[in-house]
Parts: sequence; structure tokens; C-alpha cells
Amino acid sequence: MTQTKDVSYRKAYKSDHLGVVDIEEMIENGRSTIVTVKDVFFEEGVVVAGNKGNHNIAYFEEIGIKPLVLNATNAESIRALCGGGANLSTWKMPVRVELYIDATVKMKGQVVGGVRIKRQATPTAAKPSVKDADWKKALVALEAGQITADWLRTERALTAAQTKELDELTKVVKDGE
Repeated sequence: MTQTKDVSYRKAYKSDHLGVVDIEEMIENGRSTIVTVKDVFFEEGVVVAGNKGNHNIAYFEEIGIKPLVLNATNAESIRALCGGGANLSTWKMPVRVELYIDATVKMKGQVVGGVRIKRQATPTAAKPSVKDADWKKALVALEAGQITADWLRTERALTAAQTKELDELTKVVKDGE
């Protein structure tokens, strides 16, 4: 057994899916909780909180945001915002949403708090710029296929140097195909 105190208490609560601890960290790090839902899928046999089950899961366009397992309330919020019907294939994606922590969320009769999606339309914010350290991460994500060059061009305020580098990278890929 290894014991340490030089660690965030949140490490014990980390999971593969977005949770309250992740939203708390986003807020503490000054990261916006206005995000873009890229798509929602129904997934069978996925493990959530150690239990295998069938879940609706939302995936985000932003780099470094984990997928969100949708409870009925959050699924209905996204459905209402994107203007779709009951079938996921009718949901018009992408859709901008605002995530927040609702301390009154109950699970199995206990107040546990949870991630919620605001029901009103989220205003389009100014495009965030990409700092040098984040630019390197973005390029890694681009190479890994986690984001596209088009997404970077439309969703981020790139510097002239970043645009030039992105153009050169995408030209190499196109020429190399």
C-alpha cells in the first residue's frame, strides 16, 4: 500500500466520464463550461461507475472534455436545445450547451449533486484563442483524429502563425494521400 498527501483529493473520484469533480476543475482552472455537444450515441454494454449497462452518452468537440453519460434530465435538455425528436438520429448536432453543478441532484434517494445542462439556449461566445501550450496539445489531438483542422479553424481564434502551421500540416496530409 502506498500513501501520499501530495495529491488532489479529486484523484480518488476520477472516472472515464464527465462528473462534478471535472466541472469543479474546469471552473477552478478558468475553463469555460459552455461547450459543444458533437454527438450523442446510445451505447450498449458500456461500463459506468463500475457497472455495465446501456446509456446515452454525449461527446464534446472541445479538447480534453470527457464524454457525459446522460440521465433523463440531461438527455431531454439536449433534445430540447437541438430541436430533435425521440430518436437520436433526429437530433441536430452540434449544439452549444452550458454545463453546471446542481447540488440538489439525487441518486437512489440520496442527495449527491450532479452535472446538469442548462435548458435555455447558450449564447455563442467569442472564439477562444489558443495559447502556445494548448496549440501543441491541439496538434497532437489533430494527429490522433480527436479533432479536425476545420474544427480548429471555425471554433478557435488562431494566430497568423497557427493558421499557417495548420495550413502546412493539412497540405502535407492532402498531398500525402
